[in-house]
Amino acid sequence: MKHSLQKHYDCIVVGAGPAGTAFVKTLQNRRSKLSILVVEKFKFPRDKICGDALTYLSVPMVREIFPEIQQLIPTKSFTRKYNIHYDPAITIQRNNGVLDLIERKAFDQLLWNSLDKSTIDVLEEASVYDVIKIGEEVKGIKYYFDNRRFEATADLIIGADGSQSVIRRKTGLTDSDDVFPAVRQYFSHISNPQAGFVFLVDPPNMGYFWIFPFFKNDQWWANCGYGAKKGRIRQRFEELKQHSLVREYLADAKADSPVNGFPINMATSKFNRIKLTRSLWGPGYILLGDAACLVHPHTGEGISSALYSGKLCAELITQRHQEESLGKEYQKGVVDFMEKRFALTATAMLFKIPCLLPNFLRSPYLKILSVS
Repeated sequence: MKHSLQKHYDCIVVGAGPAGTAFVKTLQNRRSKLSILVVEKFKFPRDKICGDALTYLSVPMVREIFPEIQQLIPTKSFTRKYNIHYDPAITIQRNNGVLDLIERKAFDQLLWNSLDKSTIDVLEEASVYDVIKIGEEVKGIKYYFDNRRFEATADLIIGADGSQSVIRRKTGLTDSDDVFPAVRQYFSHISNPQAGFVFLVDPPNMGYFWIFPFFKNDQWWANCGYGAKKGRIRQRFEELKQHSLVREYLADAKADSPVNGFPINMATSKFNRIKLTRSLWGPGYILLGDAACLVHPHTGEGISSALYSGKLCAELITQRHQEESLGKEYQKGVVDFMEKRFALTATAMLFKIPCLLPNFLRSPYLKILSVS
């Protein structure tokens, strides 16, 4: 394969998941004339280990940013129901959710296909391993392609390369990042999807087991997984699969994939305010989505903030902000979004506080919560 690209770009986007594609698509929606290179580590279609859920924030943003796929989102998997199980006798049932699920392999492919490739340069199966710096300013990227080393430069590098972001690691400290491990496995032949999304909270390990049903190939499947701050994740996942509630929901379902692990770059919060561990921007670069640690600090959901960060960053660029004001406005906008629209207080009550309470306080608290 011939490797021929421009020597310099206005923007290089590293990563073509929801954050990166939302950034590029927003520029295209606004008829931007910027020269863009998108660098993706894998070739589409490719999987991304994830819970696959689209929330009340994600669904409308997908439809707004990617109008070509409006007729496909929500999918047949859409539900308003979710159940949160705590102690054996306590379950909180809700019918007011806005929840959908589409496998990330299919979802990311839809977003990727919606981009107008004629207006940008695209490089798949290219692995970025470092940034080019002049002093403290990021001026480009170094990457492997076809077993050879290359470089590309740009006025702005967009780090949208996920939870193990090279751009994040090469531009600042990551020691304070709050990284949770999680695992995921797919099941086919689900016979009990009517309950909607299911959460089994695991207070001792500060985590939860999930069952997210979805419709594919004329049958019901489920994305099942487990993430926690403590404990042996894979071992606990297997233990909870034997829990009576999980066995009831899965019934005669069949495991249809291996158990795969992945890290989650959680946002940090204090008193229900987002507390950044480091800046989301610097000279010559901006971080989006998981690369910026914008995952919900209580639920682990990150698609909505990935979409929003890409959209906001592109909107600010088209407004011709200077670099410093661009970075400041972007960071402020992302934090405001997470604090105002992530429902931090409500999710803390449902997921975080029960894990922190001692046993003798947890049950009375949950009983009050279940009837509220």
